[in-house]
Amino acid sequence: MSFKTLEDAENFYYRYAGRTGFSVRKSTTSSNSQGITRRSLVCSKQGKSNSIIPTSSDSLKKKRKIRNPKTDCLARITFAVKDNIWFAPICNTSHNHLLTTPRKRRFLTVNRKIKLHTRNIIHDLKVH
Repeated sequence: MSFKTLEDAENFYYRYAGRTGFSVRKSTTSSNSQGITRRSLVCSKQGKSNSIIPTSSDSLKKKRKIRNPKTDCLARITFAVKDNIWFAPICNTSHNHLLTTPRKRRFLTVNRKIKLHTRNIIHDLKVH
């Protein structure tokens, strides 16, 4: 699988994530004097939570619900460039958590983008 630009590669993975049922965030980027040479995108649940779990003596305090707890998920994709062609040398699609149900996928960040022509229509309506 190859792409003409990094933007095309990222958009491909964002669409895949939106259809599959998980959110994505940028992880690492490598660059040199000519620009970006490598970019990694990971599941938003990658890593470990920094939240403090209350002890039984703290039970009187209100427990705070974490909206997106991290589960150390290993799902990721890395894009690299060679001869002006972007490709994915690393791709791990296995998640260690449940994915979003089809009914709730529309609420994922990757699915909440407003298309440019729709944004222009909204802007025109606000001006008039």
